Amino acid sequence: MTQTEPGGIVPANDNGPVDPDAKARADALVFALASALGRQIAREEFARREHGRAANDNLPLPGLGPGGKDRPEREE
Repeated sequence: MTQTEPGGIVPANDNGPVDPDAKARADALVFALASALGRQIAREEFARREHGRAANDNLPLPGLGPGGKDRPEREE
């Protein structure tokens, strides 16, 4: 419950009780996102090592265009 502090100030981070179901859903989403990001990083690192290049060489992987993009840039 939000309580006013002396001077009439309400803390911005005083959100009250947390719904356990909402917290569980948010936690599951965060873990799924972290897992997906980890897999993507692992795939990129494996591809770089497979082609014998350093991870920080800034060269595109084979089959990718300049800048590491797999499709042409959109013109606006």
